Amino acid sequence: MATPKQIRAARVYLDWSQDELAERSGLAVSTIRNIESGMNPPSGKSAQALDRALGEHVEFLANGGLQPKQETVAIYKGRSGFIDFIWDVYETVELSGGDICVSNVDEKDFFFWLGEEEAQKYKDAMAELDDNFFFKCLIEEGDDYFAAGKYAEYRWVAKEEFSNVPFYVYGDKLAILLFGKEASVYVLDNIDIANAYRAQFNILWERAKLPAVQGRL
Repeated sequence: MATPKQIRAARVYLDWSQDELAERSGLAVSTIRNIESGMNPPSGKSAQALDRALGEHVEFLANGGLQPKQETVAIYKGRSGFIDFIWDVYETVELSGGDICVSNVDEKDFFFWLGEEEAQKYKDAMAELDDNFFFKCLIEEGDDYFAAGKYAEYRWVAKEEFSNVPFYVYGDKLAILLFGKEASVYVLDNIDIANAYRAQFNILWERAKLPAVQGRL
């Protein structure tokens, strides 16, 4: 958790006024003022709101400093890696909300690699999250396996537009998934790339078909 000094330093580094940070974070100016003065250290929803606003641009260091946000690539391999990846999606959504865009997905692959017990645990956790995210899945036309139907909306894309390489866009991250003899997930933490893929996804989403019935599994 960032300290009041780090929050103030990040705001100055970004050349934001307290009013601008308040607007970007959704907090009151008086709350920003009290946090930066140390009178009311950030916690709970205030800390999450500040992390969303500032975390796109800077990273807070354990020594009390900060640095521009670094581009990182995380690689997840095998069943255990795939489980780590899917819980990273959950933790990111829990913290920042927003749209989660999943394209070219065959969820039978997902739930094979998760395993029945872990898949159920993940679905239950996602369904219980606050309603601060919109989970959108593009699947191949005719596919009626709506495994995340309790919290996700599905649409069909034409078979000729469907690829066997799924991708996830969540938070500031883009994940490319490969399923072969083992699952491999490559997660790039870069807001510009994530936003570019999210924009392309939304073009497909707008012209995709809404299945007549979306099951609840």
